[in-house]
Amino acid sequence: MTTRRRGESSDAHINFWRGVARRSLVRARFFRYNQEMKSFETFKIKNQKIKIQMNPLIFHPSPHGSKALGGNIVVSEGERVLDVGTGTGMLAILAAKLGGKVLAVDMLHQAVNSAKQNALLNKVDVEVIKSNLFEKVPVQKFDVIIANVPQEVLSPKLLKKYPA
Repeated sequence: MTTRRRGESSDAHINFWRGVARRSLVRARFFRYNQEMKSFETFKIKNQKIKIQMNPLIFHPSPHGSKALGGNIVVSEGERVLDVGTGTGMLAILAAKLGGKVLAVDMLHQAVNSAKQNALLNKVDVEVIKSNLFEKVPVQKFDVIIANVPQEVLSPKLLKKYPA
């Protein structure tokens, strides 16, 4: 049996508490993720109500970004619309509500799923595909192209970890 001085911990004791802390952190992240997934926000743009289910892994629409851009989008009935970097799908949903036939693309599968869910939530028809910009967009003519991609500067370290 090894002796310990007061205040010293054995490796087993340290590993036990590390495990407890790790499990608590995982539970906290899971709870926060589920709580945020259940949060909804309603936007009113061009007299159209758009309900969006938020996802913590996707940029949230903002008053100075998506909402401001949405106020300037002009779509006529039947026009073909491409939304590049759709994220939550808010601008694609707006274009569909204004009468457009919308194709929305995003490079993140979480965003694709979120945009599909939000289109269903708003009862509009939006085709959503996973694509890095125009890479998988079928060759066709679009009357309106919307692009509200993230404008944050990423460090070279993050760019290596998450290549486009």
